[in-house]
Amino acid sequence: MARDEKSVDLALKDLEKALQLDPKLVFAWRERVRILRAVKKDNARAIACLDCLLGLEPNDGLALRERGEAWLEVGNAQALTDLEAAVQSGLRGDAACWRSLALARELVRDKKGALEAFERYAEFVAYAKKELPAEDQKKLEQLRSAVR
Repeated sequence: MARDEKSVDLALKDLEKALQLDPKLVFAWRERVRILRAVKKDNARAIACLDCLLGLEPNDGLALRERGEAWLEVGNAQALTDLEAAVQSGLRGDAACWRSLALARELVRDKKGALEAFERYAEFVAYAKKELPAEDQKKLEQLRSAVR
C-alpha cells in the first residue's frame, strides 16, 4: 500500500471515530464524502454518507448537489431529483449544478429540459467571462440539434 493511500485510509478511520463520538458532526460527514468521491472514487459509500448528512440537514444544497452528482456518475436517475432539489434550495447561481442537472435530464431522456439546463450553465460560464469547455460546447450543440 502506498504512503498516500495509507494516509487516506487513516483519515477515513479518524473521521469514522469522530462520527462514532458525535454522529451529528457535519464537517466530518462532508470530509468523508470528499475523500470517498475524489480520492477513493467510491460513490456507493459516499452516497451513504450523504444520506446521513442530509438526514441532519435535509435542505443542504451542496449535499444535494454532491449526492446528485454521485448518482449521476453511477447512472442512476435519482440524480435528477437531488439536482433539482439542489437548485431549488438556493444553488440557482451554481454553474456546476446546472451542468449536472442538464446531464441528469439527458440521462432520463428529457432532451428539452437538458437543453434548458445546459443553456443556463452556458450563461453562467459566459457571465464569468470564461469560455465553455470544448466538450460542453459540443454537448450543447448536440442538444440543440436534437430538440430542434
